[in-house]
Amino acid sequence: MKRMTLLVTILIVVSMIISGCTGNQTGSADATETATPAVTSEATAAADQVVVTLADNGQKVQLKVGESFLLKLGNEYTWQISLSNPDAISLRKGVMVILGAQGIYDALQPGSVLLSATGDPPCRQSVPACAAPSILFSVTIEVSQ
Repeated sequence: MKRMTLLVTILIVVSMIISGCTGNQTGSADATETATPAVTSEATAAADQVVVTLADNGQKVQLKVGESFLLKLGNEYTWQISLSNPDAISLRKGVMVILGAQGIYDALQPGSVLLSATGDPPCRQSVPACAAPSILFSVTIEVSQ
């Protein structure tokens, strides 16, 4: 686990250094209704970087203004991301992220944000499209001062 955390940290630092490149990021900031789960997140921290994964589905993540998190839902699905409050957190532009990650999000101001994601299997893009189901993911991000 410590080796994985170290590897994620190194990859994040390298991606930040190469920030002049545009990464493969999927995300949009659309308004949606907010629902607040009651459980605190088990997201793992890697040198001041929180990593939100599928294991955090339905959880709550606590951040302070100025902190950030890596959204890493994997590459088994094509993800569409929406934010209920794009004023409180925002996708960092121009940053290449590691394979399987959907981007780095920055906490901009205090507030509660429901981050929702719909994952469609790649075979949905085939002709004819497959009947494999999509998956839904959500976390509540609480940003404080």
